[in-house]
Amino acid sequence: MKKIAFCLLLFCGISSAGAESLPARDDYGAVVNSVSGEVKSLKKNSQDWTMVVKDDIFSSGDIIKTFADGSCEVYLIDGTIFEIGPNSLLKIDDLHGEDSFLKRAIFDLEMGELLSEIEKGLDYRVRTPQAVCAVRGTKFAVKAGKESRVAVFDGKVGVRHYEKSGKLSKRAQIVKKMQEARVGLYAKPQLGKKMSEDMRAIHARMAKNQQRRKELRKKVIKKRKEVLKARKKRILESGQKQRKDLIQERREKKAPVRRKN
Repeated sequence: MKKIAFCLLLFCGISSAGAESLPARDDYGAVVNSVSGEVKSLKKNSQDWTMVVKDDIFSSGDIIKTFADGSCEVYLIDGTIFEIGPNSLLKIDDLHGEDSFLKRAIFDLEMGELLSEIEKGLDYRVRTPQAVCAVRGTKFAVKAGKESRVAVFDGKVGVRHYEKSGKLSKRAQIVKKMQEARVGLYAKPQLGKKMSEDMRAIHARMAKNQQRRKELRKKVIKKRKEVLKARKKRILESGQKQRKDLIQERREKKAPVRRKN
């Protein structure tokens, strides 16, 4: 709980000195909640891969790599939770927000699998070598390899494929709840008649973790509200102090100067 609060302080642009200003950057970190097996990361502007551990914070430009026995669960400031499966390579392309609210999250899944539970209001996209998945508030999984596979467990996902020109298709294939789509290179998404067994297994695993992730999401959102409330209070107090100082300064300027005899 203390670590969640600390991470949220970083998200909201509050330093240990208690700065009252709004965030100076558009980079809102992703926090590792749990790690299983071997998982490594490559930070932006770094050449060294390091082991990923619980409470690590990642930003735009960072890369996370899981090995055959590895996986990790990550959460964002708004309560969105995603899990990176084994043998995966994920780049955090963009985490963008305004006034301490996360607005956009874009990930590049070069290979492997990504399971996502997205909060409403967040513009969340997953890009693979074959397609781009765009969602707002849903639960789904993406697998990337020689082809991309997208399975939706709640809500719906818009899938646009890359054409031979390198551009994205103008129209998106809508994948609805309990549907799965396959996307080959330069090929339109194809909806399957039924969801594959491995995607059903992922769905069952997500359902099993539902209550635990619900509690985590509550903690993240609660602490975020507390941090925002505390920051607002500091801003108001700072403004009141500035007004008092200004009034005092004006009074001193208006006060008559006493001459010495």
